[in-house]
Amino acid sequence: MRTVAHLADLHFGTTLAATLAPLVQLLRELTPDLVIISGDLTQRATRAQFIEAHAYLDRLPTPQLVIPGNHDVPLYDVMRRFLSPLGRYRTHITNELDPVFLDDEIAVVGINTARSLTFKGGAISEHQLVSSTAFLDTIPPQVARLVVTHHPFDIPVGLSGVEIVVGAERAIATFARYNVDLFLSGHLHLIHTAGASRYVTGHDAP
Repeated sequence: MRTVAHLADLHFGTTLAATLAPLVQLLRELTPDLVIISGDLTQRATRAQFIEAHAYLDRLPTPQLVIPGNHDVPLYDVMRRFLSPLGRYRTHITNELDPVFLDDEIAVVGINTARSLTFKGGAISEHQLVSSTAFLDTIPPQVARLVVTHHPFDIPVGLSGVEIVVGAERAIATFARYNVDLFLSGHLHLIHTAGASRYVTGHDAP
C-alpha cells in the first residue's frame, strides 16, 4: 500500500518559520511514496519567495508532484502577470505545469488551474482534460487514480469568498468514466472531504 503526503498553500513570504522544520521531520518519518504539493507555494510570486520555496522543497522527501496556484501568478506586476504568469514558477520550481506520476500502485494527474485573468478562481480547460484522460487511458485497471488541482471541486456548505473550479462538472463527469478514485486540492486553507455524488450518480469518491 502506497503512502501519499499532501501539502498545500505553503505561501512562502508569509510562513511561520517555527512550523517548517517540524513538517520536514514528520514527512521524513512517514517516508511517503509520493509528496504532493497542490499550489500556492508563494504569497506574491516574487523571485525571493520562489527561491525560498525551492529550498524548502529540496528538504522534503522525493518523489514530488508539484502544481502552481493562483498566488504563484504575480498580482501587482501586471506585465509579468499577463506576459509570463508562471515564468518564475517554471524557473525556480518546475517547468512542468501539468505533471503526472505513475508507479505500480498509483497514477496521479496534476492539473494547473491558475489563470492570469482571475485573481482567486481557477479553471480546467478542455485541452487539459484531453491530455489527462489520454494518460489515464494507459493505466492498468488495478492502479489507483488520483487527480490533483489547486482550486477545489467542492467547498463546505456556508463557506463564502471561494468558488469551485470552473469546469468542475464536466471534469468530474469525464474523470468518473476513467475511474478516478480521489481528488486532491488546496486553496481553502482548511481540511474538507466530500463525495463526488453531487456531480455523478454512482461515483462517490472523495
